[in-house]
Amino acid sequence: FTPLIAVISTAGDSKRDWLRAGELYERIALMATRAGLSTAVWAAPIQIGEFYKELQNALGIAFRPQVFFRLGYPTKYTPHSPRLLAEEVLTT
Repeated sequence: FTPLIAVISTAGDSKRDWLRAGELYERIALMATRAGLSTAVWAAPIQIGEFYKELQNALGIAFRPQVFFRLGYPTKYTPHSPRLLAEEVLTT
């Protein structure tokens, strides 16, 4: 069950816009987790070809959709994926 579908959009489509949208999503995801909510990003509607234009049309917006995600209370919990130590992935 997904009670909320959210879109973060920007006036432009530069690398800076991408970073700012990602930073905003990160803050939302962290706040959601603290509140017991879960998020799931859907990349295809905004990253593949011209699909983002269909999303713009459906939402009636002129801004460029950058992040498209679900937000809601999870019905099951997925364990965190294992993390690698920095020493395992960094070379000097």
